[in-house]
Amino acid sequence: TLLHIGGSLIAFSLLFLALGQAILVIIQNKLLKNAWNHPYLKALPPLATMERVWFWLILSCFTFLTISLITGLKVIHSIQQTSLLSKSLLALLAWV
Repeated sequence: TLLHIGGSLIAFSLLFLALGQAILVIIQNKLLKNAWNHPYLKALPPLATMERVWFWLILSCFTFLTISLITGLKVIHSIQQTSLLSKSLLALLAWV
């Protein structure tokens, strides 16, 4: 269960970081399209690098989310509680 909890915490932390990265990519893209010579642009890496980091964060998030879903299903199967079955099915549908 520690792997399940840890995987979930890491997955949601990475998802939150990916949200911040997405906001930075949007801001950087708008500044580049408007051709503003803003000091903010000089502090950031190139847009391609920012997008690569963003996709890496999303991929890592789904990896840890998959780990937490698999370990959660194993825990539910081992304790054989049918009340948690509907929640696990909804979690699997949300993942897909």
